[in-house]
Amino acid sequence: MTEFLATLPGGLVTGAVYALLAMGLVFIYKATRVPNFAYGALAALVAFFHYSLVNGRHVGIHLNVLFVHAGFDATIRLPFWGAMPVSLAFAAVVGYVIERFVMRPFARAPMVTNIIVTLALSALFGGLAQQWFGANDLIVPNRQAIFPRTSALSIGGAKMSWEQLGVIGLVLAFAGALYFFFRFTETGLALRAVATDRDVASLQGVSVRRVSQVAWIAGSMAAGVAGIMLASLIVSSNPSLLVLLSIWGFAAAIVGGMISFPIAVGAGFGIGLCVETLRHYVSKGDATKLVGTPELVVLGAVIVLLASRPSWIFKGIREEQDSGVVSRASGVDLAIGRWIDPVEAYRLVRAATGQILPPRLWTAIKRTVPWLLVALALAFPLFPLPEFWTFPLNLTLIFLLVGLSFVVVVGWLGQISLATGVFVAIGGAGAYIGANFLHLPFPLPIVTGILLSIPVSVLIGLPALRLRGLHLAIATLLYGLVVERALLPRFTAASVFHRPSFLLSDRALYYVFLVCTALAFAFAWRLSKTRMGRAFRAIRDSETVASAYGIQPVRTKLTGFAVSGAIGALGGALLIYQLGSFQAQYGTSGFSIVWLLNAVVGGITSIAGPVIAAVVFGLLPVVSQGAVQAAHISFWPLIAAAVLTIVIMAINPEGLASFARFLRTRVSAHDVEDEQDLEAIEEASKELARV
Repeated sequence: MTEFLATLPGGLVTGAVYALLAMGLVFIYKATRVPNFAYGALAALVAFFHYSLVNGRHVGIHLNVLFVHAGFDATIRLPFWGAMPVSLAFAAVVGYVIERFVMRPFARAPMVTNIIVTLALSALFGGLAQQWFGANDLIVPNRQAIFPRTSALSIGGAKMSWEQLGVIGLVLAFAGALYFFFRFTETGLALRAVATDRDVASLQGVSVRRVSQVAWIAGSMAAGVAGIMLASLIVSSNPSLLVLLSIWGFAAAIVGGMISFPIAVGAGFGIGLCVETLRHYVSKGDATKLVGTPELVVLGAVIVLLASRPSWIFKGIREEQDSGVVSRASGVDLAIGRWIDPVEAYRLVRAATGQILPPRLWTAIKRTVPWLLVALALAFPLFPLPEFWTFPLNLTLIFLLVGLSFVVVVGWLGQISLATGVFVAIGGAGAYIGANFLHLPFPLPIVTGILLSIPVSVLIGLPALRLRGLHLAIATLLYGLVVERALLPRFTAASVFHRPSFLLSDRALYYVFLVCTALAFAFAWRLSKTRMGRAFRAIRDSETVASAYGIQPVRTKLTGFAVSGAIGALGGALLIYQLGSFQAQYGTSGFSIVWLLNAVVGGITSIAGPVIAAVVFGLLPVVSQGAVQAAHISFWPLIAAAVLTIVIMAINPEGLASFARFLRTRVSAHDVEDEQDLEAIEEASKELARV
């Protein structure tokens, strides 16, 4: 009992923050049916913005035009509570911008589109936070804490500080305010009506857009408060850590079905208490052997709960929201697609210059480019280039495999999985065990990593038998967090991987990687032409129709996850050969999210998509900088990938790989419409002439 009381303060305050995160997520989802995967990154951005004001932010504006020279330099420094209104206003503005310019155009888009768009926003906010405020840890000293860290009271030997009591009090006050808002205010009742049925509420005179704006603004402000609280409680944090902790809020929100505030709040406090209690007992034992136990137990329980599909979680979930179908090209069906319509630009250029490329020449180029790429890949080491170029090219081949893994499970099978980083980690761990512990000769360690990924892939694929869409995305995200906390810490930079003597140079590794990548792509291409590949696409398009045609969803889904896991594990095994040690950052949930976005931009349904993604987001940002400069880390490639993902999802969700086909199809459709319009005008002119 005494030990439980000792963990009670930490569990309550941790649970309070998780509950606040869950309330913000539920608030947005109830009004918009959008799962805000950008919530944690937004919380991190607001937290860093707030503490930059508290620490002092230099602002400089300089104007030099002709004979006018003016400048303004100042340092803005505000007290903690003086900066709070500014930070909340900043969060509100960000929430308004998200709703007005990003999410409103996708209001009628499928659930899977909203998932990918909010994941892109997460990468965007995370990249901006690190680009603007630096990648160093945010240290919150005692004088800048949200409440004093001095002892306030003692219960059975367990001490609680004013900071802990204040955070718990703020969360409870926020929960009470939400209850009053939804029960007694006109806007709250309107929001409840929209959550019940969006179309019926609109017919009753409820402004759906106004409700959506209120939800995004209030939810963003709640994210800001949660981020500021977390940064204060953790003392030393960074954007990645704050985003990681927000996953616990998602776990609490999903237990509440993304619509129930009481269950989400209770789940947040329950998760916080369980995690802190388990950490207390783990710290008393062998911390090295038991690392990741709280995440394994608690998040594993949430995954099992999701797979059991209790009625209160799936209450009110419509079929299209629970679907795993990958959205088709939207084009001008979305407002943002009308704002940025490449078809009109192409038609204007063609009208001004004539046919850009003759059809025969275009066909010849399409047939020549793949062979040209193969020739360049084979001859690359013969070019008189610096040795530095080989290393990023080796990583590019690995990123090709990561992108191909996403193509199989997301693009072909239609299952939104955020667990590819798990496969990369398992592949690297298997190769490490095979080489260092089993002392297997090359290439058997690579085979070990691939074989080890198969049972893990099946384990991750099991929830896909009962979950789809949003719930599968969250389940795989939780899997990623478990592996990130339980497996990756067991491998450190000190875990040196010894390569064979004939693979000590990057050029030797290049040919090995090239052969492995070519075999993986050949296997995937052949698989796409077989009965199983067609079954993948049938399951993606409609699981119900596929089952009616005799396709077995269980076998098909597990096969897809196994193939995707094997390809990702191959990339992880090659990665440890390249780096010479186990690098944890390549097995994280953040890595999975970033490369899902890159794969979407490249082309999530095309086998050529990973090639485009790896070259654009893997190779070009590195070789354009010349020699590696460890002191300078740019997050602009990540920001660009996030923005491009949103644009691609609005215009052509199948990515750059199918963009030429998309343009031809749309231009042909426009030409037919133009001909029909001309015929109608001619007929009308003839009728007028007769009159």
